[in-house]
Amino acid sequence: MDVLRYSAELHVPLRYKNYYKFWWSEKLSFLKDKAVSSNKMWKDAGRPRTGPIADLRNAGKRKYERMSKHKRQEETQCYANDLHDALMCKSDTKFWKCLNLKFEKVNKCCKYIDGIADDVQIAEAFAELLFGKVTCTLKM
Repeated sequence: MDVLRYSAELHVPLRYKNYYKFWWSEKLSFLKDKAVSSNKMWKDAGRPRTGPIADLRNAGKRKYERMSKHKRQEETQCYANDLHDALMCKSDTKFWKCLNLKFEKVNKCCKYIDGIADDVQIAEAFAELLFGKVTCTLKM
């Protein structure tokens, strides 16, 4: 079981919900890099409150935040427009497809392997299949 868990940690990427931002663009990456570099330069200069370095940092930060906010709103607006168009066209299937894409589906799937639903029993059956009859205790 430890080998499987270790292998999963190495090879299965774990990301939180909404990690991948499909509205992200190259321009946003450029603006973010520029804002980060100007912020570093500002810190290296002793964090001045006024002057050209502070102005450069603030302008870069504002541009990045403004563009990021605009892209997020654009994504929401695009979804709302698609939903409105589907409703106006009175296409039931298109409307429900659009609506269901936005909301998470609850997966009510239950794990059954050879009629076994308990995780420990499934792991023991898997170990027995691989290594023959093995008696061990598994920690979950």
